[in-house]
Amino acid sequence: MITPEIQFGLHLIKRIRKKILPVYGLKQLDVPIGKISKDFSYAVDNAAEEEIKKSFSTLWEQGIYYGYITEDQGLVFPPNHAVSHMFLIDPVDGSRGATAGTEQACITMAITPGQKDKPTFADLTYGITHAIKENVTFIGKRGEGVYHINKDGASHTVTKREHPPTELHQVAMVIEDYQIRWKYLGEVVDSLRAELHCDTVFNSGAYGGLSLIRGQNGLQVDIRRKLIADFPNLAIA
Repeated sequence: MITPEIQFGLHLIKRIRKKILPVYGLKQLDVPIGKISKDFSYAVDNAAEEEIKKSFSTLWEQGIYYGYITEDQGLVFPPNHAVSHMFLIDPVDGSRGATAGTEQACITMAITPGQKDKPTFADLTYGITHAIKENVTFIGKRGEGVYHINKDGASHTVTKREHPPTELHQVAMVIEDYQIRWKYLGEVVDSLRAELHCDTVFNSGAYGGLSLIRGQNGLQVDIRRKLIADFPNLAIA
């Protein structure tokens, strides 16, 4: 199950986490303002991005040619070489949560074979999500399910819930608000929320996914497509 590319991903996660922890929870006051984000969440993102760049450069020197894409660096290929795998990386999914010191922040990456500058979900073979503060990792492999790796390195298959809720009034939901005014969010989700047991807002889609996999919530709702369809003038469109 642990292929060479997954092994590299796991090592990269450890290095990224080591760089992030010193600024997790805003442990410094002189945080630089991000050139792209324009806010103080840049500290955790910048620390992670620098480690990614360094780690892949070291890998290329060893003759292993993986490419990658991040939100800040864009699409990056090794010079003069075709790649065997592409890594799609969000080094801190939930930057503001990490800055605030909450648990809802993850390192996420997906892996596709071959050099594709426009990969789709159909191309994904593996996905890795690491809950930074908890220090636990989950690996999803197409056709095989999800594996949980704890901080000691032991792994086991994540099993499905034996007694999932069968009625909406029993379901706890997790949702991400995407910095959209509740006026619009309410119009999209209010009828659903009225039927549910409770709902929680996370600022990390990856952490919301983990809450679903681990049985902490029964429903993960992504409303971006519905928001854009109903309110095409929103900035998120």
